[in-house]
Amino acid sequence: MIPKGKSMKLSEKHLKILFVILVTGITLYFQVMRLINIPITWDEGLTYAIHCRNIFRENDFVTGITKYLTEFSEDAANNHLLNTLMIGAADKIFGTEYDQTVIRFPICLFFVLYLYLCIKEFLQGKISWIGFVFLLGCSYVNEFFALARGYAMAATLVFFSTVMYKRWVDSGKDRYIVFAFYLLLLAETANTATILLTASVAVAFFIKMIFEKRLLSILKKLWLPMVIYAGLQILVVIHHMHISEWDESLYADNEGTVADMLINMLNLHAETAVFSVISISIFAILVALNIYFLVKKKTKISDYDIAILIPIYALICFAAVTVTTEGGYPLGRVLIITHPVVALTLDQLCTGLRKGFDGEKAGRILRPLTVLGVAFILTMLIVNTDPTKSTDWPEAQLYKDTVYEVYNNKMKVDRDYFKKVEQNTDAFRYWRWKIIDEDGVDVYSEMVFD
Repeated sequence: MIPKGKSMKLSEKHLKILFVILVTGITLYFQVMRLINIPITWDEGLTYAIHCRNIFRENDFVTGITKYLTEFSEDAANNHLLNTLMIGAADKIFGTEYDQTVIRFPICLFFVLYLYLCIKEFLQGKISWIGFVFLLGCSYVNEFFALARGYAMAATLVFFSTVMYKRWVDSGKDRYIVFAFYLLLLAETANTATILLTASVAVAFFIKMIFEKRLLSILKKLWLPMVIYAGLQILVVIHHMHISEWDESLYADNEGTVADMLINMLNLHAETAVFSVISISIFAILVALNIYFLVKKKTKISDYDIAILIPIYALICFAAVTVTTEGGYPLGRVLIITHPVVALTLDQLCTGLRKGFDGEKAGRILRPLTVLGVAFILTMLIVNTDPTKSTDWPEAQLYKDTVYEVYNNKMKVDRDYFKKVEQNTDAFRYWRWKIIDEDGVDVYSEMVFD
């Protein structure tokens, strides 16, 4: 006879597995459809046609990467370094050029890693049902796991780092905090906007060590990895300043406020006004209830070790914009990087409710709310996903079709012809160079290259 407790645990495990299959199936379907239907988009094209060409084809690798890191770099913000290097390496390994599948192969690897981490943490009971579906249920974030850019790469590494940070807090084993910071460093090479989040984790780390009176001992114990890390971090900051010299809009919004940024961070799932109001209201209620439970001492500040990163992040962004007058508030694609932290914050707020309510009352209240929350997030995912076109570059197919119309019909046109479709002709650059490299024909003038 199976003990009653064991049977209940097995039943919950089966439900979790079925839920994983459901959410993973929906997500994978949309991702495959995106990969099939969305051609190389504007910024993906610039990454490949400018940076991959310069580093891997027009120069030997050492010369190419040195020039990029030290000299003027055209469209510098389109070179998310880790992404560029992985695409170039994939080209070399597969022996291809301008192959959409190969160009997007690295970001697909990161999606597999992200999916694995989500499933692993959920099945091991380290994140809740809400946390799991929130991590995987954002259409905008998922789209960037199908596009050859660095945002979702950075988000994956941020998620991995946050897991390590949480493991350090729970276990006290210092190797996990070393892993956490080095993963953030790698995330910065995927997208330098991660520097703001790294600063937030660093502030939280030092505050925790000061309050626990362990700062000197941990500095003494970890001095070597910390010195190495500091040196590498300085190099990444220099790299960030180098690319921001040529693109001042890396963080986007100089006119907004911290409140606008926070609303956008919490609202990344919602693309309609109704969903937006519901989403923000849920977050506001959860925060208010958790503050109440904290005051009543039913929860403690250590229960929110990930959630605390959000207000620290907001303060750092405020200082960056207001005090130093450098950069702007993260907006749009840049918010993808912080998505795992927002998801884990929601997870901790939901866990706070479970601790705040007592006994059987918690189950009666939270089970139906969890079902409603999961259904709401999945509804937003399904309603907001159009796998036939990109959110940020919906005209991608038009740009490709325009170039190939000129090429296939052997039309004699100049740049002004393309400007009628898009004033910034960089939108056509990838397809133009693909045809030049493959057939020696320039669609701008029908000039045949020797």
